[in-house]
Amino acid sequence: MTADPRPPGELPEPPMRPTLTREYLAVAALALIDAAGLRKFSMRKLGTAVVSTRWPSTATTTTRRRF
Repeated sequence: MTADPRPPGELPEPPMRPTLTREYLAVAALALIDAAGLRKFSMRKLGTAVVSTRWPSTATTTTRRRF
């Protein structure tokens, strides 16, 4: 992987394809870790950050499915 020119905490541009790539998720996770530290990182925070960059209108809406 090459050096990342973004400032710490800034997420990369999401991929244009409908699926997320491992590289995008890894870079986004490292950006969050750089911004807040490893102790404050969680997969939930990564998911929230990724959703808010890809689908801003659904970032604040939570739905609960009952099966």
